[in-house]
Amino acid sequence: VVLLGGEPGIGKSRVTRAVSERIASDPHTLLQYQCSTYYTNSALYPFINQLSLAAGLDFQDLAAAKANKLSAYLATLESPKSEMGSLFARLLSIADSEHYGPLSYSPEQLKAKTLEALTHFIAAKCAAQPVLMIFEDAHWIDPTSAELLGLIIDRIQSLPVLLIITHRPEFSSPWSGYPNITSLTLNQLGRRQVRLMVDRVACKRPLSPELVDIILAKTG
Repeated sequence: VVLLGGEPGIGKSRVTRAVSERIASDPHTLLQYQCSTYYTNSALYPFINQLSLAAGLDFQDLAAAKANKLSAYLATLESPKSEMGSLFARLLSIADSEHYGPLSYSPEQLKAKTLEALTHFIAAKCAAQPVLMIFEDAHWIDPTSAELLGLIIDRIQSLPVLLIITHRPEFSSPWSGYPNITSLTLNQLGRRQVRLMVDRVACKRPLSPELVDIILAKTG
């Protein structure tokens, strides 16, 4: 697990893209999660959004079509849990009794079962090949997702997973104490690094120090 911190716009997402590009030719599964300032109080929003996109759900789909797509997506797992489909269907607000029956759990039990199923989902993805998880903007994470991410961090200690969590400086990680966590902070580039980047973008055409200063001032 890598906690990648830095000011807005400094390049955290660019680093995650660079990692993805570097391993593009290696067999792996990419799982991407995105927190949002608009959903800080929506339980499990990043995980619901990821499942919905990965399963190819469309808001115009009828319930039966959504259930079929979810079933097809879960069929790609090596070892899905028996109730996973019903739990995920409820999570995605798919009301289709022909595919997924009702769940007779208390709210507390339902939450625990759902978090367990989502944690198992990550482990099942690892059965086929290594997994790269990218979890963006954790400073906007909702409390339930933070709880789930803690369970995942604990579970993947013995699994072939690289989890990159990006966040802004004001974020305080609730996942301290795990030996598999590394914290990195992105700082501004030094003048030598800026000059090297400008030279490469300019294809080594000579630029005056004054022009480089203008570029630095305008781009930060």
